[in-house]
Amino acid sequence: MAGEDAGTAFYLSLLALATVFPAAGQTGYAGSRMCAACHTDIYRRQQSSNHAHSLRPPGEIEELTRQLPFQYRDRASQAHLTLRKDLGGQLRL
Repeated sequence: MAGEDAGTAFYLSLLALATVFPAAGQTGYAGSRMCAACHTDIYRRQQSSNHAHSLRPPGEIEELTRQLPFQYRDRASQAHLTLRKDLGGQLRL
């Protein structure tokens, strides 16, 4: 019985490592929803935190995209920058 428990624990450890350290060519990030199944309370707190919202791609930040096009003048270089969405919906500077 103890050997079976150790074997099961070893298998589960390998499975966890395969998720955390994927094969070459894979991204390695399984997504937060994978964690939510076992860590529901932690997932809910994280999803409602400012930290979770800070990790979004810029194109998904409504506070930013609703103000587009956004223009900025860099004082040091005198450059005029405009952040906008192109026809494909991608952000362009």
